[in-house]
Amino acid sequence: TALGTRCQRPGPARALGDALDHDPDLAVRGDALSALVRCRAPGTAERLARIWDDARLPTELRSRAVLESVALGDPRVAAQLVERFTHWRGDAVASAASLELAQSAAAAIGRLAPPGAANALIDALDDTAFPELVQAAALGLGALGPQCPAVARTRLSELARSGEASAPAAKRALAQCGH
Repeated sequence: TALGTRCQRPGPARALGDALDHDPDLAVRGDALSALVRCRAPGTAERLARIWDDARLPTELRSRAVLESVALGDPRVAAQLVERFTHWRGDAVASAASLELAQSAAAAIGRLAPPGAANALIDALDDTAFPELVQAAALGLGALGPQCPAVARTRLSELARSGEASAPAAKRALAQCGH
């Protein structure tokens, strides 16, 4: 964490990168990732994408890389994340890791609001086999705030009135959608 304030310099950035890549403690690796994002170290956007795409890494670290994209705020990373969200949704049937990553991506793209985010999140509201993904998509739509389209409000309203497990999340999202 302390190195994060100095990681524009090569030495601290390298030390954080080494900790991220090689430390046996997952918490240390996550903190190193956060420090690199916080100081916007060169190459961080690419590093986030490499981490979330690396199936050999622990899902927890991959999910954290997805969520750290919000703090980075890079529009290129946000656009990539919309694509990855759609991919992970498709793979969720066969992979628990993909389901978890899709949930994290729904939250991230809702907060980042890149082009295509609203449509991707609205489409995910139909994933009734995965109530946790529907819930994440609803909350992502709510996080869009003023950029949440009217069609999303309609869908969220329907979901909020349903008896589905994601109805409470849809109610919360409905209060934020469009505001």
